[in-house]
Amino acid sequence: MFVTKGEIYTIPFTLPKELSGPANGIYIAAFETASKSPRGRVGSYMPSKPIMADEIRHQTITLAKTFYFCKRDLPFLGYELKIVDTPYFLSDLSFLSPEKGLLVRTHSGKSGVSMPEARKKTPKERLWEIRERDNIDEDASRFRLYEFDVQTIHE
Repeated sequence: MFVTKGEIYTIPFTLPKELSGPANGIYIAAFETASKSPRGRVGSYMPSKPIMADEIRHQTITLAKTFYFCKRDLPFLGYELKIVDTPYFLSDLSFLSPEKGLLVRTHSGKSGVSMPEARKKTPKERLWEIRERDNIDEDASRFRLYEFDVQTIHE
């Protein structure tokens, strides 16, 4: 509705339990269905809205505003929702499970995230990628590692 009419849909008064409860962090991605080429991804490992339905709506609108989509694109796009559980401290990078997300936070609050689809990479490669992409200092004493569970929902 936002892409086609520029309108923001309203959340129904009654919602399923999964959508009316407290929000988790989420990431939403759009991709071209034929080629699987990414068209955009937005989200956060921490929620910004109180309930899940509001968080999904907020991130979906952010995706549509951040990346260019037009009405004729919509039939050719697929979507993916990743629901992120609260990150928990990771004492050593070698303990990172391939199916878990990786969060790096610096002492100044800067952060970077690696999603589990990077599982073809080693934990060290995932950390290096985060540090490069998000310009995080190499000094390990200046950042903390966290991992988090991710549930993926495909369209």
